Amino acid sequence: MDINFSQNGDSPPQRDPVNGLVVDLKFNDLSLLLESAKSWDLHFRQLQRGNLNTQLKQVIFPDFQLGYCAMDKQIDQMGTSPPGLWTFAFATGCRIIWRGRMKDRNDIIIYRPGSEINCQSWMGFNVMTLSIPESRLEQVSKTHQLRDALRLIRENDLVEVDYQAMNRFRATLMTLLHQFTQGINAINQFVLNGIAEELTLELCALLESPANRNR
Repeated sequence: MDINFSQNGDSPPQRDPVNGLVVDLKFNDLSLLLESAKSWDLHFRQLQRGNLNTQLKQVIFPDFQLGYCAMDKQIDQMGTSPPGLWTFAFATGCRIIWRGRMKDRNDIIIYRPGSEINCQSWMGFNVMTLSIPESRLEQVSKTHQLRDALRLIRENDLVEVDYQAMNRFRATLMTLLHQFTQGINAINQFVLNGIAEELTLELCALLESPANRNR
């Protein structure tokens, strides 16, 4: 995905930029991580002795939210996902037990709006998240004839996809998040809509790929 933060000649006149909420922090205290996380309601408990090193990145716009979290100790993760948004989590780096099931490396975790986390992670855990409103999912899936993706989202909480394709999409999210945390935190609404549209389209196409298998 080619992220373009500028307007082209076909775009509407420039309007006031939309200000995003950006979080980019590192901690060695779990309580500070929980206090700093926005939109998520987190209740984590460290299960392994020793100092915890963790990193949190978030960007929150009305159209979508992106997040990244990394932790280097075994953690019992409880709480709920952002209300009003469907959230898709791409977790790697370690063994993960999610809602009593072992997560495979190429699983996408799907959270309904405000749904429980209920996850246990080990050393090396890192996760990228994308949160988008259902109206955007419905509009994109209808416009681009990707109805199977919408059905998979509504009927499953784990969907297995092609590992390399998932990693490419995860890299796209990480690049975009990095750009926002480097100072691009106020952009035109027209451009913002385009980014949200493209991310949703790529997500739906990934879910509809032949390699997917619901669990």
